[in-house]
Amino acid sequence: MDIQLNPEFVFLMLFLAAFAMMLRSAFILGNVESPQPSAETTIIYPYEFLLEAVIASDVQQIRTLAESGFDINIRCADGASALFNAVLIANVEVVRTLLELGADPNFQAVEPALTLRAETPLELALQSRHLVNWQKYNPVVLLLIEYGASGYAITPEKEALLHERALDWQQHGKRWV
Repeated sequence: MDIQLNPEFVFLMLFLAAFAMMLRSAFILGNVESPQPSAETTIIYPYEFLLEAVIASDVQQIRTLAESGFDINIRCADGASALFNAVLIANVEVVRTLLELGADPNFQAVEPALTLRAETPLELALQSRHLVNWQKYNPVVLLLIEYGASGYAITPEKEALLHERALDWQQHGKRWV
């Protein structure tokens, strides 16, 4: 019996497992304060509204939050911005909306996202494109570059080559996978 696993599913499951283990360790070791709400109180952190809209691909809600003065670049509990989540789910419309509303394409993640994901949204998109699905993540890479994304690992020469290959991919199809 030959079992075929979807690489995207495997990548996502490994990522979620690592993230869950890291959070559990942080709470057990006391590195993160666990909120202790009373029976009548539910703590809702501001970034949760934005993350919910991103995960639901609710572009209108994202726009509504931004128009009401919500900080699109708010650092979430994992140390990254909502743009990282949009990149991870490879929703070009959501990524574009966040960037149009002022999301920082060069946002620097801190721990634990720095270890579990990547330092910048572009690095996350590049990793996902290489490891998961070139065709799905390449438009996200191009969009981030279009909005000024760069990184310490990407020199102008590498960025030009990356952009050239991405455009070639659009015109001629799969060559470097």
